[in-house]
Amino acid sequence: MLSLFTLSLGGIPISLIPDHISGEYEAVNRAVDFEVLDRPEISLYVHNNSFFNFTERTADYETVQGWQLFNLDEKSVIKARDRSLDPTLVGVFSADFRSGDIYLYSHPETPHLFRFPLSYPMGELFTMNLLGTGLGMLFHGAGVIFDGKSYLFAGKSGAGKTTTSRLWQFLPGAKVVNDDKVIVRHQDGIFRLYGTPWHGEGGMALPDSAPLARVFFLKHGEQNSLNPLTPIQAAVELLGRSFIPLWDAEKMDFTLKFLDEMCQAVPCHELSFLPDSRVVDFVLNSD
Repeated sequence: MLSLFTLSLGGIPISLIPDHISGEYEAVNRAVDFEVLDRPEISLYVHNNSFFNFTERTADYETVQGWQLFNLDEKSVIKARDRSLDPTLVGVFSADFRSGDIYLYSHPETPHLFRFPLSYPMGELFTMNLLGTGLGMLFHGAGVIFDGKSYLFAGKSGAGKTTTSRLWQFLPGAKVVNDDKVIVRHQDGIFRLYGTPWHGEGGMALPDSAPLARVFFLKHGEQNSLNPLTPIQAAVELLGRSFIPLWDAEKMDFTLKFLDEMCQAVPCHELSFLPDSRVVDFVLNSD
């Protein structure tokens, strides 16, 4: 049965409030691990098979992955579709993304089965836009917490994020908070890394967070080695390994400033590595 669900993304409690209780969600992934009892800072109202109608127009931004962005009466409309259903999800959000409505659509064969409102791609798109209002950034990388500190292992597909995450899983006391997507925020004078529910092929996702100690850019190599990067070099590399709202000039201004400050404050290195447990000791001994 559908019910009110509050989850924490980057330390922000967000409530999903369904308009009725009939039906159930599919594709929840690891979102249940992020459920909290905190008072929500953001409420999103979920409408099940209640269609949001607006006059079709040329999208302000569109991707081949199957989603479109429209600006409509000072609101942002995100429409997701797939090969068998158009749309599958529609999100209508206020300009600051602090409130909104998500419309879910079910296949005719399974009329009471709905995608989880913040599943792919709506969850990432909503979070990216929310963080872009001055709260932080969503990165394409693995996140590890050990001994009260967090490490971000950034990389594009195939760079070794899942491999690296699995190696850290064997270290007693280490927590892999995600093997594919993490949030970083600047809070109380420090940069802090958070896990997200949207894991990669390794299926690793935890809601934990810790101050960000170092950033590594993964690269397959013939030996374990580190190459320190300047803040400018690191910011350029991170820009290509992050989820950025290219369609919004104000959010892009914040993103570039955030990257500059983060790379000035946190040591960043290119990490060439061999895919075995020795790289874990190598990273810890180089700290």
